[in-house]
Amino acid sequence: MLDVTLVAVFAAVFVLTLLGIVGFFKRRMFGPPNRWPGSSLMSRGPIDRNAPPPISDRVLEIAIDPNRKIEACKAYIDETGASLRDAKAIIEFYSDEYHRR
Repeated sequence: MLDVTLVAVFAAVFVLTLLGIVGFFKRRMFGPPNRWPGSSLMSRGPIDRNAPPPISDRVLEIAIDPNRKIEACKAYIDETGASLRDAKAIIEFYSDEYHRR
């Protein structure tokens, strides 16, 4: 009787572990793509359909001035309809890239 219970417990642990591994790889392969401003902006792979709208020349001019980042965020939101979090990230990304040169 004990052997049957022990085998059932090991079988259950094995099945649950296998389901966890399958779920992990399923999320890795078919989950949402990486978001910007990480690897999706810098990658040379396929086009990311979730990438932010391109930044206009007017917003870029405002963004390169460190004292006008809030104004640049507002202009970017007005032009694209992006969220505040996304606008802040993209403005900081372009501003940092400009000042690194």
